[in-house]
Amino acid sequence: MSEPSREEILAQLGTLCKWKGLAVSSKRVKLLRYVVETTLDGNPSDLKESIIGVKAYDREADWDNKHDASVRVAMGKIRTQLTAYYKNEGASDTVLIIIEPGAYRPEFYYRNRWEESPPPTGKSTEAKINEKERIPSPEVPAAPIREMTTAEKMDLDDILETGMFDGPGLSDPAYTLRSLNPIWTVRRRIRGLLKFLNGED
Repeated sequence: MSEPSREEILAQLGTLCKWKGLAVSSKRVKLLRYVVETTLDGNPSDLKESIIGVKAYDREADWDNKHDASVRVAMGKIRTQLTAYYKNEGASDTVLIIIEPGAYRPEFYYRNRWEESPPPTGKSTEAKINEKERIPSPEVPAAPIREMTTAEKMDLDDILETGMFDGPGLSDPAYTLRSLNPIWTVRRRIRGLLKFLNGED
């Protein structure tokens, strides 16, 4: 037999849920039961994070998994606990329940077959799909600011000195007096403070 039977998998699930390392969290027990039983029932569409949160993690129907990572965090802890169990108390268990990083659909193996030919490491297709669903659309990057021309630099010097200009260099909307005025204001205030400290009128 290449894969464990449904009865063997459910028996292993029962053992895991009674194990003290997992049993301390009723939410994680419920979550593990849900993903295993849903997989065995052949309903992979119900293993999306948004659905799992409602059906197995007590989240409201309108919860936003992009800003609430509770299901991902809980599943990460379950993976860690499964690894710890199979290295220690479950070191002799013949049936393994494995959940790959980023995925919610568990895989079921006989230990000897797992040790002979473990699956390749890296993110599974399911993990990549789940990750893509959580990533918001990227923002449109701002246009790069071009370097000032010599004429614009000369007009900028005039503004910093007098607060006005009459040259043609600052015709670009990016260098209007309004956008540069705060620079001139700070410069003027610094000069005023220096005069005051030096006792000048």
